Amino acid sequence: MSRKTRNAKRIAAFAAPELSDEAACMMQFFLEDFYLWFSRAYGDQIRRYYQPWHHGPGQPRHNIDDPF
Repeated sequence: MSRKTRNAKRIAAFAAPELSDEAACMMQFFLEDFYLWFSRAYGDQIRRYYQPWHHGPGQPRHNIDDPF
């Protein structure tokens, strides 16, 4: 079974509950605030994890198309 098929089955297995307009709006605000907090709290660790692909402000970028 491919990864795409497994993900589709997993998503299909989750039935989204019915929400009122107000509840959907509040949930959206909560998720946005949580995402911003998480990014602020753990952003440095996430960037360190991706360090081979992430270039910080003090590091020169390597241009793969540069012949020399």
